[in-house]
Amino acid sequence: MSISVEEFLIGPRGRRFLFELATHPRTSERLALARSETVSQFFPSGAVRYQFLLSEDSSGSEEWYPEPSGLTAPSPDVLAELLEACEVPDLTPRALRLALEASVDSAAYWRKPDGEDRLLSLPVMRPALARISEQVLPYVPDVWARAYDSSAPQVCIVFESLPAPEAEEPRRPPEEILSRWRRDLSEREAECADELRRDPALGVSADWWSTPPLGLARTARAGPSGDVPMLGIIEDTFGAQRATCIPAHPGPSRTVLEIDHPQDWTKLCRRYPLDVTALRRSDWGATTDRLGAWVQPDWHALAQEVDGIHLTVRGYLAGAGRALAVDSDRASMIAGFTPDETIWFAPISLDAERARVWELDEDDESWHPVPATR
Repeated sequence: MSISVEEFLIGPRGRRFLFELATHPRTSERLALARSETVSQFFPSGAVRYQFLLSEDSSGSEEWYPEPSGLTAPSPDVLAELLEACEVPDLTPRALRLALEASVDSAAYWRKPDGEDRLLSLPVMRPALARISEQVLPYVPDVWARAYDSSAPQVCIVFESLPAPEAEEPRRPPEEILSRWRRDLSEREAECADELRRDPALGVSADWWSTPPLGLARTARAGPSGDVPMLGIIEDTFGAQRATCIPAHPGPSRTVLEIDHPQDWTKLCRRYPLDVTALRRSDWGATTDRLGAWVQPDWHALAQEVDGIHLTVRGYLAGAGRALAVDSDRASMIAGFTPDETIWFAPISLDAERARVWELDEDDESWHPVPATR
């Protein structure tokens, strides 16, 4: 079953994907400028933006000047009208991938939403985003709503600019990683709760992610020609431009829990709740403007039942970055995940001898394999 219009509209990452697709300069310079001016005036971040101008003297020196104040910027209502009237001309796989990458890269769950996400949450934007979604739906890859497939090639991705626990040898057993994570998280939660009891106004900024712990193997789906469609599409990238993709072999009989809808996440949180209210109150509260109790899945407990967990692109776009009601008192967040990634609670084998290095070409914004002779 493919992604629906509502699944694009319900979450901040789905809305941002549609917005990035329709307002990128290569799609429409007019909409790109209108977006910039609307966000600058009506949802300012407090930072001074600058524009590049090439000086007219013979030296050809480069100069940067503060951008116009935006006094004539279109209101959100006007921008919505412009979007609703637009026809998205570029719906190629590359365009969809870049828009998804931009949406994922803009996720930040340790602060208030940025101007674009606040703009897109307005009711006036919904009809325009719905119309863009209807244009996009026929071009969305089927794999975005596809479960983990044991017959599909998998790779473990190690970015040079990020920690690489998957590549450590010898790797710690998953049970040890999970049990230590469970103990450490509970201890930090108790410490933060004690601090808050002494000073209820205290703002505690701690771990903002709800993923299983680092050190567990993570794999991505590989394409039939050896490409990795989701390469580089990760939250909090730190500007990763080079990656090693190692063929992975989890085994055909693995049991993988699918997170394909936000309801799958909340059901998991009800079954294996882990209280993180003190740790997440400040960061998740700022992101969602919600006060109340927070929980996340207890990965150590879940690992006793399944070998891994897989988040589809659909589940990510509809669920990531918003408060998901677990019950009348508690909520949770999908935070820090990579769409279409499988995280393993059980050992898997890696074929390091067939690893390939990929580099990001900033000119064409795509990843290319590095020749073996380099």
